Parts: sequence; C-alpha cells; structure tokens
Amino acid sequence: MAFSHLSAFLAVLCMYVMTVDAALPSEEYWNSVLPATPMPRAITNALRPGQGMTQVMIAAGNTDYGNTKYSISRQRPAITDGNTDYGGNKKYIDRAPADPLKGLKLVAAGNKKYGNSDYGGQTIAVNPPTALYFLESDLRPGKVMKMEINRRENEVSGFIPRRVAETMSFASDKMKEVFSKLGIRPGSESAEMMADTVRECEGAANAGEVKQCATSLESMVDFVATALGKKVRAVSTVADRDGKIQNFVIQKGVENLSGDEAAVCHKENYPYAVFFCHALKGTRSYLVPLAGADGMKAVAAAVCHVDTSSWNPEHVALRVLNVKPGAVPVCHFLPEYDVVWTRK
Repeated sequence: MAFSHLSAFLAVLCMYVMTVDAALPSEEYWNSVLPATPMPRAITNALRPGQGMTQVMIAAGNTDYGNTKYSISRQRPAITDGNTDYGGNKKYIDRAPADPLKGLKLVAAGNKKYGNSDYGGQTIAVNPPTALYFLESDLRPGKVMKMEINRRENEVSGFIPRRVAETMSFASDKMKEVFSKLGIRPGSESAEMMADTVRECEGAANAGEVKQCATSLESMVDFVATALGKKVRAVSTVADRDGKIQNFVIQKGVENLSGDEAAVCHKENYPYAVFFCHALKGTRSYLVPLAGADGMKAVAAAVCHVDTSSWNPEHVALRVLNVKPGAVPVCHFLPEYDVVWTRK
C-alpha cells in the first residue's frame, strides 16, 4: 500500500528528525522514564529509521511513498486470495479462505490482534513477516516450524515528536482534516486504511484488556509505565537478514520472560508510526532462537495465551491447531516491528 502525496509538512519534519545526531526528545523521554530498559530493534527502527526513513518519508508526492511500498502491519483477521498480493500491501479481504478452512468465521474473541493471511497447506501466515500459531509444548529445541521472517527495515514509518502528534487529529470524525494535512486523497486506498486504523483504535477493549493507540514514542512509554510499571523489559523479533518461507528449527536457549502478564504494541498502518498497545493478563512470553534451512538466524518474540476459554470456537488459531477453547495455551510469534513488554 503506497501512502502517496505525503505533505511537505511531514516530509520536512522527518528530514529534521533524521538529521539530528544528538539524542532525540523521544529518546531522552524513554531514558528518563525507563532508564534500565534497552530499546528493542522495533523501536530504534521507528525512532531512527536511517535509510528506511530516507526512502519512505522523504520526497513528498512520490506515488510509491519514497520508492518503498508502505509496510502492512495489521494484526487483525485479514485473508487474501489469489488475486490479492498481501505481501505487496494490497487491500485486505476480510473473508474466509478456500480449503482447508472454508467458511471459517474470523472472530478473534479474546485475541483481537492476530490474524492470518495464508492457511494453505502447512504454512500458516500472520502478516509479513510471517508468524505461526503453535502450542506452548512446541517450544522445545529441535522443533521444526515453517514460516517467513523479514527485516523490512526500509518499510518503517517513523515516530514523530509527541508535540507534533498532539496537534494531529486522530479521530474518525476528523479524518478529512487529517487527509488534507497529509495530502491523502479521500476515498483512496491509503485513506481507507488510515480510517480503518483509527476506527480500530477507537474500538472498545476486550474483557480483561487495557488498550491505547500510541501516536508517539512518549505515549507508548506512558502506557507501558501505567500498565506494568517502570521496571520492564522490551523485546522484539530480530533476524540477521531478510528471509523466505522455509523451515526453521528451534535452537537451545528458549527464554521464558518473567510473569504471566504482558503488554504488546503492534505497528499499525499510518503515514507516521502508530502502535496499537494492549496489556493482557494470562499470557506467557518467550524469546525463541531459530535457525533457518538456508542458514538464516533469528530470535523471535512469542506470546502464549494461557486461557482461551472465552474464545469463539471458530477462532482461526483453534481451527488450525484443532483444539477447543480453554484446552491448551495458544501461542504465536510476532513480526519484527511489534514490541513485547514484560515486568523484570
């Protein structure tokens, strides 16, 4: 999806952010509130995108958004068919796929943000970079999982300063104003996806969930500090290079992050960095070392939902894993531009 005709306002702002060598205000705020929490790669990529910022955020009016297609980062049920290029960032098709899950109702009860894009054969994809639903018992050395992990560093939209984000309307009834300011054509695919993001952010939280869409790094830090406190760890999936769909083998050293509560911030579709953050109880988080068949190395962040008893029986994860609600913990990996937060 290309956010074309980006306004000079945002392009100039991002040029300013990119050229500052000293600590950015957002960075200083992180360090003041979370002084003992190193920034994960997902945050540094959005804070100082480097080459990605050059390609993505400069050249207002470029029809391909700086010669780089904007990264799809939805974590909602969204199925593509053979005529839709999900990895190429075309429009979502919210309907059931063909076999093997024909007629599947994509209701993410209790698990709102994890949708699949391909359920054919043995590959179960959840947004680029591909993720996989699996059982917690699968988290053992030697287990083989087929999936895709991509760095996508040049497709990251950057954070804007909080003082600027607070001047930008972020409400469904203000979208015309936003489109005008950012040079987005109303009715375009870009406009529709932006409006989808805002509507999702305005939606009610699920039972037991606390949620907020962070439009700046500072607001993300505030959300996490309120939800989990200031003694936290932030992790994201990292890989040594772009990959392809292949078999990955879990290596020794799977790390169980502390506690049964986590906050997860998911990168959303917007011209600047917006993250859907939600705090969840009844979860266990892991860091999982992986080795690809082609030699690729990665450490993937994974979240396991311990209690799925309230999930719809037709939830895609339950169907894929052939389990009933509440039977076993259901896990999934997170793409590289998402962040998992846990207490230390």
